[in-house]
Amino acid sequence: VLDDYHLINNLQVHEFMDQLLAHPSPKLHLAILGRRDPPLSLASFRVGHRVNEIRMRDLQFTDEQAFEFLKRVTGYPLQLQAIAQLCARTEGWPAAMRLAALALQNQTDVNGYLASFGAGERPLQQYLVSEVLSAQADVLQQCLIYTSILGRFEASLCEAVWNNDICDKDGAPPSGKAFIEKVEKSGLFGISLDRQHTWLRFHHLFGELLQRRLEEVCSRQDIATLHQRASNWFEQHGHFDEAIRHALAGDDEERAAAIVGQARHRYMNMDDWPQLERWLQLFSREAAENSPQLMLLRCWLDLCHWYRLDRLAPDMEQAGQLLETSSLAADTVKTLKIELDVLRSS
Repeated sequence: VLDDYHLINNLQVHEFMDQLLAHPSPKLHLAILGRRDPPLSLASFRVGHRVNEIRMRDLQFTDEQAFEFLKRVTGYPLQLQAIAQLCARTEGWPAAMRLAALALQNQTDVNGYLASFGAGERPLQQYLVSEVLSAQADVLQQCLIYTSILGRFEASLCEAVWNNDICDKDGAPPSGKAFIEKVEKSGLFGISLDRQHTWLRFHHLFGELLQRRLEEVCSRQDIATLHQRASNWFEQHGHFDEAIRHALAGDDEERAAAIVGQARHRYMNMDDWPQLERWLQLFSREAAENSPQLMLLRCWLDLCHWYRLDRLAPDMEQAGQLLETSSLAADTVKTLKIELDVLRSS
């Protein structure tokens, strides 16, 4: 199952998928999910009856389905006319139905709320999430908003990001484990990523809207601090890709470069050059050319991945100059100089 396929913009990936599907294993069952058609040879698949296509119209709730769903969730006696109005405004969108169900739990006049729902200038989904968030305790709202910087989260990571900035009325910091359980049990768009329910992520829409709220209530520096805390946690637990990305999101290119420097040899030993290339591409050209560790990585990519031998000599020269003026610890500089000598001998 390949989700969010619309985010892929590398043509080589699409070419590879076409080659794979031209001669598939008899046991291959591939599901691709995205917001638009993938640039694959769909016409030939259709002719050969080798593809099932599920469109938005297939996923939309009918009035009857919405009525049954909301009745089960809320337990209230609902009027079909009010449900029909809700379906017309949401176009049967399932996520909106789920949001509406959460909002309805705090309404006294359910049918009146449904009949008038959707009026106003704010987008429908933002209105609903606001209704859902406003019904939560202040501490839980803060936890949700701060956690929205994370693509995935677990209990100790949440606590590291909050870092005692959030406290209940008794002054005690919230528990990450209790937060995870609350998100799962209350239906606050937490999607489990493993069988043990250790790692969760927010529904994409819910996460995006929480991030907007974060930008409204926190300064850029405060948000950068949250990212830096997340980066520290991911680095300590060996999740270097996320550590690097959060360091960059926290406007700390120097720290992100240091993490690459720490992790790159492990990936070089595994010949995972594509991952190393992706990391290097996260940095601006100026940042890369001012970091001895990133320049050394670029040299190795020149030699072992890009085969740009014409670029290798000037890149090694640049790395050598950076090491002569580097503020890194003397032992680190000595080790990097030895690495540069290995490159020169290669």
